[in-house]
Amino acid sequence: MNSSTVIVLSIQPRHAMNIIKRRKTVELRRLKPKHLGRGSLVLLYASSPLKALVGAFRVSSILDKPVSELWEKVRSKACISMEEFNIYYSDLNSGIAIFIDEIWEFSNPIKLSQMREEIDFQPPQSFRYATANDIQLLEYSNISPEL
Repeated sequence: MNSSTVIVLSIQPRHAMNIIKRRKTVELRRLKPKHLGRGSLVLLYASSPLKALVGAFRVSSILDKPVSELWEKVRSKACISMEEFNIYYSDLNSGIAIFIDEIWEFSNPIKLSQMREEIDFQPPQSFRYATANDIQLLEYSNISPEL
């Protein structure tokens, strides 16, 4: 697979774990990555305090809706309260919902220290497109979510 269709998504650990445990089936974002679409692979980087790649998922669909309509579409799938939703989108008119398809949990998450040592990995603030080195590290770590 071309690495331009793979993104690394930085996400709070509680949300990452809810995705891995299949409780959270939609990821909310303020902006849509330009090349993200159905079938794209998303690598989950759990931010502090975990600081590790913990899993991956395939995108089943993406919804870009006015915030006033979005909550009804995601309320039972996002694992957040309406208050959290309203705070997150407080200054925006529209929001992005990334619906999750296949999910892979990495049995041995790849820690930030290891990624920095092996490939000079820099975790994204929000997201970034995966590099060939990112994908090679997954392969070396025997992690292959059908790349």
